Amino acid sequence: HPRSALRPSAAEALEHEWLLERETKRLRRSTLRSLRDFARAAPLVKVCLLLIASRATGKRFRRCARAFKRLDLAGAGTVTLDSLQEAIDHPGGCCPWCCYPQVDAKELFRDLSAGQSAGIEYTEFAAACLFDELGSKNGRELCSIAFEAFDSDGDGLVTADAVFAMFPSKHRQEMPLLSFLPMDRPFNAKEFYRCLRRAQGARRRLLYPFLCCGTA
Repeated sequence: HPRSALRPSAAEALEHEWLLERETKRLRRSTLRSLRDFARAAPLVKVCLLLIASRATGKRFRRCARAFKRLDLAGAGTVTLDSLQEAIDHPGGCCPWCCYPQVDAKELFRDLSAGQSAGIEYTEFAAACLFDELGSKNGRELCSIAFEAFDSDGDGLVTADAVFAMFPSKHRQEMPLLSFLPMDRPFNAKEFYRCLRRAQGARRRLLYPFLCCGTA
């Protein structure tokens, strides 16, 4: 039919403003699963997704931004534990408990709010939402995507200052994996990956020394 080409696809129809305005769920099942799985991910995966989210914009983040706004009831730019707990306890929508992930709100809040802050910031929330899309990639692939997000001029080099500048509300000690980056010179993608791997290994040895030293 000549009008068929004008019809939106199923995915486009679900993004229509009329439907979005009538969406009652504060937290979709898929979003909650992504938040839960991100919280359980390795530190290297988390920091890469956080870096990617700090620079990414566009269509992939529209749904995430809407979900964040529904949870940020006070419009303060952060999601509080009370708001997250309420959304998990009363998700809304039709058949809210059908296949709905069971999670502990306090544990999820602790794992998502880097630095144990008073709330989950948008970049942290967006990084967790990205897990559904990028969580299946390995550490090297995620490091490559994260590095490219910061290599804005395409010269193959990035500085630590440029990375930390994207997180003005965080102290450097709150992002320990990034502390291994060279602070006095630019670095390339391979060194970036090696630094994050080394930092993750050092963090693991610090948290679980018995795995490295053996048991008595």
